[in-house]
Amino acid sequence: MFQTLFHIPHADPWLGVPVFGLGWALAVWGVICAIWIALLARKPAGKQELWQSLPLMIIVAIALAVILPQIEEVHNGVPLGVPIRGYGTMLLIAIITGVGLAGYRAQRMGLDPEIIFSLAFAMCLTGVIGARAFYVIQKWDEFAEPDISNTVFKILNFTQGGLVVFGSAIGALAALVVFCRMRKLPILAIADLVAPSMMIGLAIGRIGCLMNGCCYGGYCEVPQLALTFPPEAPVYIDQLVHGELFGARLVVKPGDAQTKSGDKSHIEVAWVEPGSAAEQTGLTVGTVVQMINGYQVENLQDLALVGTELPRHFAENQRKGRETHITLTTPELKSFTWELSSIPPRSLPVHPTQIYSAVDALLLFLVLWFYYPFRRHDGEVVALMLGLHAISRFVLEMIRTDEGGALGTPLTISQLVGVLFLVAALGLFAYIERGPRRSALPLTPAA
Repeated sequence: MFQTLFHIPHADPWLGVPVFGLGWALAVWGVICAIWIALLARKPAGKQELWQSLPLMIIVAIALAVILPQIEEVHNGVPLGVPIRGYGTMLLIAIITGVGLAGYRAQRMGLDPEIIFSLAFAMCLTGVIGARAFYVIQKWDEFAEPDISNTVFKILNFTQGGLVVFGSAIGALAALVVFCRMRKLPILAIADLVAPSMMIGLAIGRIGCLMNGCCYGGYCEVPQLALTFPPEAPVYIDQLVHGELFGARLVVKPGDAQTKSGDKSHIEVAWVEPGSAAEQTGLTVGTVVQMINGYQVENLQDLALVGTELPRHFAENQRKGRETHITLTTPELKSFTWELSSIPPRSLPVHPTQIYSAVDALLLFLVLWFYYPFRRHDGEVVALMLGLHAISRFVLEMIRTDEGGALGTPLTISQLVGVLFLVAALGLFAYIERGPRRSALPLTPAA
């Protein structure tokens, strides 16, 4: 895990002028834009290219002047500067690699690479928007703040993670359709050309997930495969809140007749660490929990409150030389108590699902890249991508624990969307098989 690579300083060390906001970066970008405009003005089609480039110029200027100053980190009142995150860096590398490969293949197919570069800008922009929107909608409770400005800031601050692949695919493919219609390009042929790039981009992006600690897996009993994460990692916090660091995972379940809460939600044991002190007390999966160390718990908010209170309670007991313990009490007032020497300094070993996902995406890239010359219809490659990725993602979601069931089902939102993607892939295969065997682009690369 490597969330922050380094910081871009708040100000230069010589004149003390801020780098972002109304500072050096905006001034340099203004000079670059002026030179860019001057060069375009000398070209016959420069006016059209200028209008195409203008949105990029404006977006970058807004980012430098407004957005980046808002994400500067401050320590003890002293601004450290803008953090360069491992996740964001890998995302940038993923985009450059994917666009470069698509441009290379486009040139080999006799297509102007400039078309791909223009398309890539649109797909990247809408892809990031779609990926973030999907994540925000899925986890809206984590973003909703009384102050609208704080809500907007949390939504825009995606450099530490919080992008969903399926949302990215939806946004990027929508941009591709609109772009091709505007340019009168064959939609399915272009989609086939860029499909492998989407997968290599995903493979590199998943390394960013590993550096950030997100998209984590469940408990792993195979030491050769397992990874552990430090306290600042999302998986550590999740394990702390749900009790896994104490030996048992507690989850929220709908109420039933067996609980005193009636039709309210309740807390239930979903997993007990093998060989742990918790297991030795006789605690089993399915046990309903009403109190933890005297704290009443019924929902995720209660669980989160206890999860943050217990470490402070333990630290105080240890400072005073007292024993620390965990006591789970059922609605029938049956208790399970075990002693803890300390809270683990790292998370429990979990499956490195980020690496699994990266390898999966890399293999899909190789399949799509080498299958491309053998396609018989336009649309085959993108349909293959949608179908295979939907299946592999469905399986990987079984190992991940960062998402719960959605829409009243045991399936995660990504699994549900994956099913829709698989249906769409099968429908696309059925549609293209009805047409003649041909492609709008050459079936073999140019010499």
